Amino acid sequence: INAEYMGELSLTAGETVAIQYRWDDGWWQGATLKGSGSFPSNYVLPNSWSGAGDQLFCNRCRALLSGQDEDRTCRDCARNASICDAMLDNLEDYAMNGSTEPLDLFSGITLFR
Repeated sequence: INAEYMGELSLTAGETVAIQYRWDDGWWQGATLKGSGSFPSNYVLPNSWSGAGDQLFCNRCRALLSGQDEDRTCRDCARNASICDAMLDNLEDYAMNGSTEPLDLFSGITLFR
């Protein structure tokens, strides 16, 4: 692919890219022997790719999977999803009970470990 804007990285098939940063929108920052810049992550594969058809990236954030991620999401996305599920449960309980108390979406949720 050819870079279209300043700050983007042009890539050639077979070229090795050192990944420096991954953004959640699918763009990554990386460097080759020719320079550095951002590029769309869907144009690259890890050099450890087996070709066996295994999913290599998280469905949500496109981070590389560790091989132990059975639900095809990384640990961070799985943790965030469980927090969202708990918050939705708290909201549903609040709505169903008709409570007059202030809503606490974070009730029973541990955000930091």
